[in-house]
Amino acid sequence: MDELEKMRSGDFYQLTAPEVEHYQEAGIIWNDEFRQGNNLDRPAQLLRLKMHLGALGDQASFGTSFSCLNGPNIYIGHHFLAAGDLTIEDAGEVHIGDYVTMGPNCLLTTIAHPRSTRQRRQRLAQAKGVEIGNDVCLGAGVTVLAGVKIGDNVVVEAGAVVAQDLPANGVFAGIPAGKSLIWPMIADKCQLVV
Repeated sequence: MDELEKMRSGDFYQLTAPEVEHYQEAGIIWNDEFRQGNNLDRPAQLLRLKMHLGALGDQASFGTSFSCLNGPNIYIGHHFLAAGDLTIEDAGEVHIGDYVTMGPNCLLTTIAHPRSTRQRRQRLAQAKGVEIGNDVCLGAGVTVLAGVKIGDNVVVEAGAVVAQDLPANGVFAGIPAGKSLIWPMIADKCQLVV
C-alpha cells in the first residue's frame, strides 16, 4: 500500500511522500486559479466550486479567500453560508449539512499529527474525516480538528477549538469547546445554564 492509499484509508501516512505531494499539487493549482477568479462574479465562482468539490448544494454563498487542500473530499449541503477566509484541509472527507453558517477565518482540518516524536520526525500524519450536521453555526475563527462530529442545531462561539464530538442542540465555547452553555436548545427558546 503506498502512502496515498494509507492516507485515504485513515492509516498513518508520510506527508512528504512523492505520491501525496503530487496529489496535493492539483489542489494547489486549483486554489491559485480560484483566487484569480473575479469574486464579484459569484455565479462563475460557485460554478468553479461545484465542479471541483465532491458536492455543493443549492444556494451556497462563499466570502473571499476560500482555500482547500484537495477539494473532491468536500461535500457541502444546501443553503451554505461562509464568510471570508474559510480553509478546509481535506486530506480526509469533510461532510457539511444543510443550512450551515461559518464566520470569517474558520478552519476545518482532517489532518491529525501524532504525539510521538519519532512519528513526527518521520513526517507522519493521519487523515480523519470531519462531519458537521444541519443548522450548525460556527462563529468567527472557529477551528474544527480532525475526526470531529458536530450534531444538528449546534452553535460554536467565536474563537473556539472543537477537539471532540459535539452533541446536537447545544451552544459551545472555549478551548477546547465541549461544555454546552445552553441545553437544550429548542428553536428560539433557550435556557441559560452557567
